[in-house]
Amino acid sequence: MGRAGNSSSDAHAAERPLHVALFIQKGIAIEGIRQQLQLNQVEFVNGDDVVARLRAILPAWQSPLYVGDEELRKLVDSADVSIRIDNGHHINATLEIENHSTMDLTVETIVLGSKDTRVCGPVYPPDGVKWEVPAKRRIYGSDRRRQNHN
Repeated sequence: MGRAGNSSSDAHAAERPLHVALFIQKGIAIEGIRQQLQLNQVEFVNGDDVVARLRAILPAWQSPLYVGDEELRKLVDSADVSIRIDNGHHINATLEIENHSTMDLTVETIVLGSKDTRVCGPVYPPDGVKWEVPAKRRIYGSDRRRQNHN
């Protein structure tokens, strides 16, 4: 799965995507399985060609294509969000969700609690609505509590 106009490709190892760049020296024949792989290889004459091409493609590789469970847990734990209930009824309320983090967030569920005690059941956005909160911003929205949600 190559990208148009780019020598890099996305490959998969252990069911996880990874970045790949293939460089083939001019005059060296591609044989065997390498002929079958579609990795958008770049032909080069000397090492300077490879370095120049890597300088062009590596900045796009800043973020990993795969975030593992441990990395994902660290991201979730680093989220700093506050919730304020402006007004409402036990089934429907108006919320202010403020993201104090430096990353954009999507809030899927809210559970309010104190220590090990839940103050309320799970709160969800209405059907068809996403609570997407940009970094250092706040949004306002209504909530919905689902009965017997798994």
